Amino acid sequence: MAEEQRLGMDILHGSASEVAESFRAMVDCAMKAGPLDARARLLILCGAFVATGQRTAFLRHAGLALEAGATRAELQHAVVITITGAATFPQVVAGLRWLELVPHKPA
Repeated sequence: MAEEQRLGMDILHGSASEVAESFRAMVDCAMKAGPLDARARLLILCGAFVATGQRTAFLRHAGLALEAGATRAELQHAVVITITGAATFPQVVAGLRWLELVPHKPA
């Protein structure tokens, strides 16, 4: 696998496995800490990834959101709504472009 295609967690795990495992445990704990279902959590994360310019994370989590039952319209709204305070116009446009790259889930 090409270096640029490897997930950040794979790279971190190869360099500092204890740190990667601790990070994964923290993420898992945060995800389970409240009443939101997986679909809602993933939509929120997708918006956050757009606002912070994290394309690879957005693409990965948008796919997971679709698998969790989110619709493309919901993902689009999660991207667009970030313009209300968290993201700039160019970041939102970039997020909409990224969404075009997310494979459609099979019917």
